[in-house]
Amino acid sequence: MSSQAIIVRPHVSNALVREAHWGKPASAIPFLGRTLNELYDSLGTVAGTVASRAAHRLGLGPFPVAERITHYFESDGAEERERKICAFPTLDLRRTRNHTTSGEPQVELLVKDCSKLMAYTLPTQTVKTQIEALEHIFELVTRYPGLRRFFLAAKTTQRKLPLPITIIRLCKFWTPAPRLYLSEDDATELDFVAKLAATCLVDSDMAASVEKCPSQNFLVESSGGLTIIECLLMTLWSRTPADPSVALSIRYLSGILELPSFWRQSGPLFYNVLRKLSQSITEILEDLDIKETIIDLSEPFLMDFDGLDILCTVLLSGIPHLVVLGGIEPASQSQQEWYQSALRLVSLLRFPKAEALLPRAYVWATSKELQSWFPTPYKLEAFTMVVPSPSSEDVLRAIPVDDGPVSRATMFQVLSMQLLNRYRGHHEPKARATIHTVSTDINNIPPPWAV
Repeated sequence: MSSQAIIVRPHVSNALVREAHWGKPASAIPFLGRTLNELYDSLGTVAGTVASRAAHRLGLGPFPVAERITHYFESDGAEERERKICAFPTLDLRRTRNHTTSGEPQVELLVKDCSKLMAYTLPTQTVKTQIEALEHIFELVTRYPGLRRFFLAAKTTQRKLPLPITIIRLCKFWTPAPRLYLSEDDATELDFVAKLAATCLVDSDMAASVEKCPSQNFLVESSGGLTIIECLLMTLWSRTPADPSVALSIRYLSGILELPSFWRQSGPLFYNVLRKLSQSITEILEDLDIKETIIDLSEPFLMDFDGLDILCTVLLSGIPHLVVLGGIEPASQSQQEWYQSALRLVSLLRFPKAEALLPRAYVWATSKELQSWFPTPYKLEAFTMVVPSPSSEDVLRAIPVDDGPVSRATMFQVLSMQLLNRYRGHHEPKARATIHTVSTDINNIPPPWAV
């Protein structure tokens, strides 16, 4: 039976609050010099935006270059993309001819574009250009294993970075001190993406294992030892979500799950891998308190949410392929462990906080297809309402005596409002912490005398 429970949210006043000048930071107090500085900053931002648009039309800037690199892999479909990735270990970077007639990889163009994208990471570029270029490098290297050495072979890397290339040297190269011209937000974001890009570019055991034989990465069976997928999952289990190696593992897993060959597998080992994937992502979502109803994005947590969104989306979008290719019905798998883990994951991705942090995965989790395959006895909806605050005696007299599902839901809603009113003021956080999202069958709501 479906239930519709109210999530009580505090009413936000639109009153104007005036602060004294002494309560503001010095930079917020208007003076002639600061006003001129803000004017010049605004003009510089406008000029930079116009220049960026013109560069984009001419095919310049990080985005067009990254698009050309992506087009090389994606232009002929998923099957051809997988073939090109598997052929990466045999590519020779010293080739200078463009073998378009024989179907060989266009190594020269690929090398040039990777070198151009690496050049956009230089500190001489604007901060936004640097951040965009580093984000594209992180995405491309992890999605197409083997592309890392193309960036390491770029002229910018070879000429200006001493060997051996380490994470610390790369971060110092991209974010030199002092950085007085950067705002605090820009500096934090640049440091974060620089660390991610540096982690994916340097030599590591993870990169070596993923790039060694791309044609074996999607396999769930191994002749000896752990598979690549299991090694990446081990990193998720042993590190915190904010660790760059976790972001690297999530991106590598996303690239593997995008391969058509992964979803052609079947058998107990394959379903066990699906269970482990769903369970690992679920644990990350629980660490993020995905069930919280109060969403505060003013201070975003430094984590690769885009990568987590991609991994969840690829996993959920692969389930329909599994149903079509494998000929299985999710309803018949309801008692299987992989189905239970996937159901738990899909349920978490239907919460409002998931919509804010992982929008693409939320769309898949709430789609009609997955709603029918992974049904839940409740429906989550967010809305705002204003209700009066009656006295306790009036509330108790208004409560129906009937012990039916509707009466129980009414009782729960009224008591929730009472709780907020009781702790109004400096005790209001206590009330918010007490009232959580009601995600249960309506028959499980206790009767009035048990509350």
